[in-house]
Amino acid sequence: MKEENRVLHQQRVGKRLKLSDTNRQRLATRAYRLGNRKLEEIATIVTPKTLLRWYQRLVAKKFDGSEQRKRSPGRPPVAPDIKELVVCMALEQPSFGYVRIQGALANLGHPIDAGTVHNILRRNHIEPVPERNTGMSWDNLLKTHWDLLAATDFFHRRSGVAARLGDVLCARCDRYRYPPR
Repeated sequence: MKEENRVLHQQRVGKRLKLSDTNRQRLATRAYRLGNRKLEEIATIVTPKTLLRWYQRLVAKKFDGSEQRKRSPGRPPVAPDIKELVVCMALEQPSFGYVRIQGALANLGHPIDAGTVHNILRRNHIEPVPERNTGMSWDNLLKTHWDLLAATDFFHRRSGVAARLGDVLCARCDRYRYPPR
């Protein structure tokens, strides 16, 4: 047991050996391969039962399924801030579909599946793009172009007996507050 000697040379501090888990694991792995009969002849630091107990505790524990039991089944949940970002993108850009939102999030460093985007939007009662109102509402249109709009009116007035004159009245809208009250 060359491994046993290496461990002993590392641990020659005082009378009692203080073995770390990594040292116990190395010894237990070698001891398990040798078998019980060989260990009776060779083992000098600890008894063969102790070595095999270490093997069960330190080496074989990774196969007991405890690692998987800690997590809940299924896919990991999507972070709340990503859900909020998906809903925000869908509401601010009504023409963005699932794949477009997925691509925009991937560009921001949040890899997410288009199906997940679909599920998030469905849970928030947001319809898919064909059913969603893709056009801009009058309210949004006026707010967006308020500084460029002009109010125009065309009216007629009589001048004399048979003559009708046409007048055009224009006023810039950006001087007034929107929405008007």
